[in-house]
Amino acid sequence: MKLITLLLTISLLTACQGKPNHNFTVSGKIKNGQGKIYLYKMDILKSDNGKKQYGPKLIDTTMFALNGEFRFQIKENEEALYMVEMGKHSNAFFINDITNIIIEKDSNNVSGFSAKNSKTSQELYTVWNYVGNNNQVKYNLNTAAGQIEIKKMLLDHYNNTSSPTIQFLTFLSILNLRNETAKGKHMSDVEYNEAKDLINQSLQKYPNNKYFKMFEEILEEVSKKNQLENNANSKKENTKLPSFSLPNTEGKTVSIDEFKGKYFLLDFWASWCGPCRQENPYLVKAYNQFKNKNFTIVSVSLDEDKEARLKAIAKDKLTWTHLSDLKGWENQVAQMFGVTSIPFNLLVDPQGNIIASELREDALEQKLSEVLK
Repeated sequence: MKLITLLLTISLLTACQGKPNHNFTVSGKIKNGQGKIYLYKMDILKSDNGKKQYGPKLIDTTMFALNGEFRFQIKENEEALYMVEMGKHSNAFFINDITNIIIEKDSNNVSGFSAKNSKTSQELYTVWNYVGNNNQVKYNLNTAAGQIEIKKMLLDHYNNTSSPTIQFLTFLSILNLRNETAKGKHMSDVEYNEAKDLINQSLQKYPNNKYFKMFEEILEEVSKKNQLENNANSKKENTKLPSFSLPNTEGKTVSIDEFKGKYFLLDFWASWCGPCRQENPYLVKAYNQFKNKNFTIVSVSLDEDKEARLKAIAKDKLTWTHLSDLKGWENQVAQMFGVTSIPFNLLVDPQGNIIASELREDALEQKLSEVLK
């Protein structure tokens, strides 16, 4: 989940180091342009907790002239992806591969813009348009054939471009193809090795590129987390569920031992987790079907926001026991089981034995039909 959320963000909001370009201007005459116009550089930022995150860094602000013209004069020492924002939903992207970038756009048109005199920007538009309009290859991203076709096209761009910016954004687009169907699961060994090979290839060509180096570090972190999760999962099934206690929604401490004698699903989730919320209707269906057959659900939330958690419980109609220490990923029970991605669940029998894990969608109902005959 966390990884999926990270990749989807940086695919749109990241730039790459390239050949020096110490000064450049970006200017244009924008139809329906009025008020302020903002120039952002897509760069590595740091969050309040000191971790890296990716987003637009404001470089400069100016006003449109009466005729809709604008101009920025920028000093910069690297090739990067930039964004001109001229309205709430009106942006224009470009790469500073030349010293004078000219933007053409109607600020009332969300999608239509160009930097015609920038060869690298035009190349970027080609890649984005291809992925965004995948009907050009007559396939859908959810099909295996469509994935293969689009991935082949992206790899061609990756291997043939002379721009580190294009190569990096193309690399991220390749990774994001898996996010269409991964549904929050971590990278397989094959996917990790493919990504690692591409990063190594890029670092051979651009050894000092801070963005490729940054993503190399991210992949290493992913590898370590996957290994921890694999090690934890290997110990879960066919073992006894250890004892633990957590507060419920009313603040009363509840021991998991209170549920012995029943089949129960120990479900890890959070109100902010999209895949978890998508999974909840399946849990509600299974709970209502089997709650009178010696089955219940105990949910452990990785939330920190108490009110958001309670609202999600009510909205999704989760009428079973809910536990949490409101410590997010530092939740003691999640750490006990090595949980590094959610949703995640364990099915426990009346003797306290873990008999199944990761029962997603209809798999929970099918498993309960087997054991609760």
